[in-house]
Amino acid sequence: FSLCWQYFNDHKNILKDRKSLNNSNWYAYSAPRSLENYGIVKLLIQGFSIYSNVSIDESGDVFFGPDIYGLPIKEEYQNLTKYLLALLNSNITNFFIRQVGVIHGSGYYKYEDR
Repeated sequence: FSLCWQYFNDHKNILKDRKSLNNSNWYAYSAPRSLENYGIVKLLIQGFSIYSNVSIDESGDVFFGPDIYGLPIKEEYQNLTKYLLALLNSNITNFFIRQVGVIHGSGYYKYEDR
């Protein structure tokens, strides 16, 4: 991990200036509450989209940021991930979202984990 530590040190001032952290952990991940969603099977949902745009992270290797939501799939339901993907990307889901959702700029709908 020496290259990683070198990278952190090269960017130490930028990392220390982040408002979300105190200076004692300047190298830390800025959103630790989200770490439980990495390394597991999950559906990835685009935050703003014209239509439902969901994909699967079967390996648990995909990291995501703002406006991409990771929806963890419990182990007992992981055999249904492709079914869920097909359902969430279907025309019927898009129809439903258009009936209950709010249109944002240029016809985009907000998909979020509520």
